[in-house]
Amino acid sequence: MKITSSVHMVGGSNLTSQMDCCVYLLEAKGKLILVDAGAGQDVKGLSDNIAEAGYDLSDIDILLLTHGHIDHIGGAWVVKKASGCEVVAHEGDKRAIEGYDCSKTAADVYGLEYRPVKVDRTIGDGEALIPGEQDGVLNAIHIPGHTPGSLALVYDPGGIEAKVLFAQDVHGPLSDEWGSNREEWQRSLARLLSVGADVLCEGHYGPIRSKERVESFIRGFL
Repeated sequence: MKITSSVHMVGGSNLTSQMDCCVYLLEAKGKLILVDAGAGQDVKGLSDNIAEAGYDLSDIDILLLTHGHIDHIGGAWVVKKASGCEVVAHEGDKRAIEGYDCSKTAADVYGLEYRPVKVDRTIGDGEALIPGEQDGVLNAIHIPGHTPGSLALVYDPGGIEAKVLFAQDVHGPLSDEWGSNREEWQRSLARLLSVGADVLCEGHYGPIRSKERVESFIRGFL
């Protein structure tokens, strides 16, 4: 599914496995970036969709893991193996992603066994996804609440191009087992509102277009 000239949706419950989150592909700053990797139950489908977008799974330069739940990270090891990409996440969910705290991955909810992957680089609030590119085009926002290390990514190419907000699982849910925090979640949603995105690429609802609809969607959970 083509969302903008440089953003595609290549995975999700209606595109790959029913267990998958929405997986997004972004080409920016000379890098091919995959936002999350799904549950890892339909690698062929993910690979085929990436090919349909004009790329190959082996072309991925950066895999951004927005948080440590298995429907987002279960396929990370496959992407890493195929591409040798850099795996990037927030410090707050690093232990879960690397397999040291599997109760935080929600693998039991899905009835799946998680295969861990090493986080090559952690990224924090306001940091550029691509090192050295400090121009605000691709910056992370730390949005704790759903999990302690949840991340959003703002792609703001400027000009007439749409400002895209990759904010997976804006809708929650929350669980003490995952380290969720309702007050932090609400503060994080308020921060996302301030972005003023033209497109929201959400984790299970897919792309939401227009500033008005993005604002309405986020406010609905506040």
